[in-house]
Amino acid sequence: GLSARYFEARRRVSKCGVLAWRSNDLGRGELVALASSADAVVLEAPFYGSEDVLLAAAALLAPATPAALTARRSGKARQLLRAARPPKLVLAGEARDLYLDRKAGAACGLLAARGRAAAVCIHRARCSVGFGKALARGLVRKDLDTDSLRELALDGACLGPGALACVLEAVMLRTSERQAKPLTRFVLDGNSFNAPTLVGQLKALIGGPACPSNLSLAQCRLQGYSAYVIAAGLDDHNNVNQSEEPLSLLRISVERAENLVVKDWSLTAKGRSSDPYVVVKVDGKKVGKTQVIKKNLNPEWNFTVECEVQAPQSSVVELKIWDKDLATSDSMGSVVLKDLQRGESPVVEWHDVQCTKDCKDASGRLKCGAAWSKPERPPTPPSQKLRRHLEVLVLKDNPDLGDR
Repeated sequence: GLSARYFEARRRVSKCGVLAWRSNDLGRGELVALASSADAVVLEAPFYGSEDVLLAAAALLAPATPAALTARRSGKARQLLRAARPPKLVLAGEARDLYLDRKAGAACGLLAARGRAAAVCIHRARCSVGFGKALARGLVRKDLDTDSLRELALDGACLGPGALACVLEAVMLRTSERQAKPLTRFVLDGNSFNAPTLVGQLKALIGGPACPSNLSLAQCRLQGYSAYVIAAGLDDHNNVNQSEEPLSLLRISVERAENLVVKDWSLTAKGRSSDPYVVVKVDGKKVGKTQVIKKNLNPEWNFTVECEVQAPQSSVVELKIWDKDLATSDSMGSVVLKDLQRGESPVVEWHDVQCTKDCKDASGRLKCGAAWSKPERPPTPPSQKLRRHLEVLVLKDNPDLGDR
């Protein structure tokens, strides 16, 4: 029951790997046999509509039987081999009455979810809002094939802002939530990005784990401010893709001091004392402070603080002693720790209190220490392992961007 057009189409598929047909030219069984072995299934305007998209999707979803793949003609068996990977579905061309509806979008989304299409490409075919939202739902189905869809092209689809936002969100969620591999190529040429929320989604896409290798935004009517938002996304992308070392944990211990300088004077020697406390700084940044010990020149704090540092070997720890007063605090000198040692717990030692610019009469010593340790590198999240490097970003034919 195979038609003459089937053998003609079969020769074309065997030669160039592309299947194109007009409505009602081929039966469903013949389409299934051909689609399973083609590299690309192309529907060209004005010879197709939404019903033909459903027909193509049904042919790609249905399993081809061996009897259909091996057709006998003139007594000679000719084997039509299956394609090494799922074919591309290409909906090309524009026509006055061509308008892809929600059913066509659901069919394309189902192909992407089931792993029966390596690419869904729409070139200059107008799509409804329902098409975009139905396609987005298919991209994040729970039964999503995470290793199938490689390319999504929606150039000239004229999706509205609502449908376009759904598609962008779905592309990001399929990687972050469904653990699917990011797209190798994502084309959005000709779609309008006038809404600030859409530009923000572009920034999140570029800076997040779902960033594709090739992103095309030609003729998208991007406004001037979009350049700075996209540039911020590129900064996030580049920073995440750098192989940074994990931060080290620095532990600082301040135990006690003795023979500190007197800052609170009195007419009697018994009343002369200080109310000392210590402020801990690492590379000039405050990380902790001990409690105030009232009227004691030999205070005990037994204070420990931890912080994260990038380069612990070159970090400088400053322990500055202050006398607490009602209105202000007076400096009592400081201790500086350098060349920090590696270890789980700091080795405390006595260090002489040094004079500072605001304390020329410092005295006594401070028992303190610091040590750093390198934590184990945490396991890389699955979404980070799948991350791609952005290789091509197309922004041509957006005159409002100017020199930005």
